Amino acid sequence: MQEEALKNGEVFFSDLSLRLKTEGIKHLPEGGGHLPVCFGGNEICAVLLNGGLTIKKGAAENAEVGALLRRVRGIATEVLEYATLMQNAPPLIVSSLSVPYRLLAEFNCIVLGGMRTEFGTQFVTWARRGDGLLFGHYCDNNYGAAKQDFVIRAGLVEKECVFSDNHLEPSVTA
Repeated sequence: MQEEALKNGEVFFSDLSLRLKTEGIKHLPEGGGHLPVCFGGNEICAVLLNGGLTIKKGAAENAEVGALLRRVRGIATEVLEYATLMQNAPPLIVSSLSVPYRLLAEFNCIVLGGMRTEFGTQFVTWARRGDGLLFGHYCDNNYGAAKQDFVIRAGLVEKECVFSDNHLEPSVTA
């Protein structure tokens, strides 16, 4: 059933629409296998089921619109990544879990799970102990935060090696 939903775009476009709304990006309802994105009341692009964009002629000439198009492309790529992963992931079966999470990744007794809800795909990392899960870090619909939390908790990356938003801001010197 979930595979069918991704094939016809239901999961992808539903989560994409939620993410765009969360980011304050205006868009129209999905139709005909694409989701139109707007800026200033005009359609500037459409996101396709494969995560690609069709961009209206001349739309990218405006720097603000160009930046928006890059944000939309990044969001679409991320949503497609986790929608595909969710489609192919096995159920996460443990005694301490009664809701239908899927197992997205596991390393060093740390588990990354995802679950479809009416609010989009929700992500959690847990520590696995025996047949149970402990110490859940709930990342809501933030796949990037969930992946980062997973690699840090699993010991794949040292926390000090992860850039914060402050690190990514250009420094201003007088």
